[in-house]
Amino acid sequence: MDFLQNQTEIFKIRLSLPRRDKEERRHHKESEEKTSKTTLPALLHGIYVHLFLSLQVQLDSTQSTRGDLSNATNKLRPDKIRVWEHFATDQEEIWRLLMGSDLINEQHFTSLHTSQEQGETVRGRLISAELDLNHFLRLTVDTKYLGSSR
Repeated sequence: MDFLQNQTEIFKIRLSLPRRDKEERRHHKESEEKTSKTTLPALLHGIYVHLFLSLQVQLDSTQSTRGDLSNATNKLRPDKIRVWEHFATDQEEIWRLLMGSDLINEQHFTSLHTSQEQGETVRGRLISAELDLNHFLRLTVDTKYLGSSR
């Protein structure tokens, strides 16, 4: 009786091994994809999904910046805003050139895992002032993707 039970157990284990192996390969592949360099479209999508969709604005006006915004001293700002007449066509041309280049499919950019981690870091923080927005940009885009700090 014990012999038969042992044989049954051995048979079950042998059947489960290919499934386990396949599952391990799948996990390894997913992990590798998460941490490897990524393409420009994947990077832009990751930044959008994991960083900017989690950006939240403070809706309670008593907790946000108050006062006249036009009195910003020592800050660069335009004196006049003009319409960019050919923005749409200029943007289309830039994207056409970019999408036609080899760069679009090459994996030179920060991993998707970095975007996910940064999203977890900033998730839930409310933006209530210009300083908060600058801090958000410095924590995320500037240091992780552009390699600089303001």
